[in-house]
Amino acid sequence: MINKLKSFALIFLGLLIGFASCKKEKYSFVGDIKAPTNLVLTATVVGVDASNPNGNGTGKVTINATSESALTYNIDYGDGTTEVVPFGSITHKYTNPGTATYIIRVNAIGTGGSITTISKKCYGICCFCDPRTNHCGSYKWIIKGLDYR
Repeated sequence: MINKLKSFALIFLGLLIGFASCKKEKYSFVGDIKAPTNLVLTATVVGVDASNPNGNGTGKVTINATSESALTYNIDYGDGTTEVVPFGSITHKYTNPGTATYIIRVNAIGTGGSITTISKKCYGICCFCDPRTNHCGSYKWIIKGLDYR
């Protein structure tokens, strides 16, 4: 009987110590939560020159986003694809043939998950490449300077 009582006391003491030693962790965020500021979005058609005012026919657009206090950028290309871009600069290829309007939307992500957003509307006409003849049509893009915040 005494052995059972000692066993029960040891188990109870072990559980009591186990529960007493558990404590809730306190997490804190070091620093201020800052939303990115001065967000700027530029979109440039690849291959624009005097001979090719609408680009070189690749359908590529170079997108640059800059801001103060941004840790990364989430870019929605307006064609159903999005991508996280750590440094805010990327070249995207649009492949849908025909006339299209795309709204490129950039979310600059700051500390604590704070977000600042900017958008730019792009109008484009793109033709596809025929794999049988290897003939490529041209991609004609007009980047409008319309910023939406």
